[in-house]
Parts: sequence; C-alpha cells; structure tokens
Amino acid sequence: NDAARGAMRASGDLGDDVRVKTERGDRDFASGDRIMFLRNERSLEVKNGTLGTIERVGEQHMAVRTDDGRSVSFDTKTYRDLDHGYAATIHKAQGMTVDRSHVLATPGMDRHGAYVSMSRHRANVALHYGRADFRDQGKLIRTLSRERSKDMATDYARAEPERTFAERRGISFGERVAVIVKAVPEKA
Repeated sequence: NDAARGAMRASGDLGDDVRVKTERGDRDFASGDRIMFLRNERSLEVKNGTLGTIERVGEQHMAVRTDDGRSVSFDTKTYRDLDHGYAATIHKAQGMTVDRSHVLATPGMDRHGAYVSMSRHRANVALHYGRADFRDQGKLIRTLSRERSKDMATDYARAEPERTFAERRGISFGERVAVIVKAVPEKA
C-alpha cells in the first residue's frame, strides 16, 4: 500500500493529505486514493472488501466512488473501518474482480492460493517472485502447483496418527525414523 501510494503521489494523482482516525490507527488520505472498506455497513451499502476511489476527504467526512460506480458519503467518526486499498491479501481478495492485479508469490503458497490470486483480474495479471525464495522457474511452478489438503482431527483417528500425518505430507515414515536414529547418541 505504501509503495503504490508513493507512486500515485509522485505522479501527481493525489490531492492534499488529510489525517483520518481509523480503526487501524491514523492514516493520511487524499482525493484520488484507493481505499478498502473493512466492515459490512448496510446503511452505506458497503461490504468488507469493497474497493473505491476517494473523491473528497476532510477530517470528518469522506466521499468515495466505489468500483461498481456508486457514490458513498459518510462521517469518518461513525465509519472508521477503512484503509488504503492498493494491496490486499489473497484471502481479502477472494471474490473480488479488478481490471489488473499483481501477485507476489511466496513459499507458503499452494495451488489453491495461486488460483485465487491469479484469477482476480479482468484484463491483466503480473506474477512477481523473489529469487531468494525461488531459485528457478521450476521451483516456482512446483510450489504454486502443490496440493495441500487441510487436516482435520478425524483424519487421524487410526491407530498410528503419526504415520498418517507424515504420509499426508510426503514424508516417508522409514526415512523419518532413520533421521531420528542418526540424531540419537549411540549410548542411548
């Protein structure tokens, strides 16, 4: 958010900053800023995750054009659940559609996160990743393609839950025992 907002400021696309108290702390907002609503509010017809562009902002009032074209005005003392809306997590972006998106791949991603993050755009998507995390494209592809099923306690009701846990993660139980044995001193 800070980097994107800095680029907007440098290009002259933002008005004068106004300090606004939000639930996440004081933030500077300006006309032209992208914002995200962070709480459902029927009276404003906004939901958690609604995106918009600020048209006017003052210390106690804000007018926003939502991405679906509606004009929303509110008192910032009454509705304070907002933040800059240039960047969002995969979970927050789920269900959103934007003209273009940028995705930052991380080692913690899997095929489910990759699908959600790379299917939010109408026109363009750019995938970014760090060489420190992915030494080559093959590692990137393997990471973003892997299946990571969610575990439930009932999945381990069998007699050997440790073996089941290891096998679900691709860890051979025999290999793991060999590693443990090597780590234990001979006298033990």
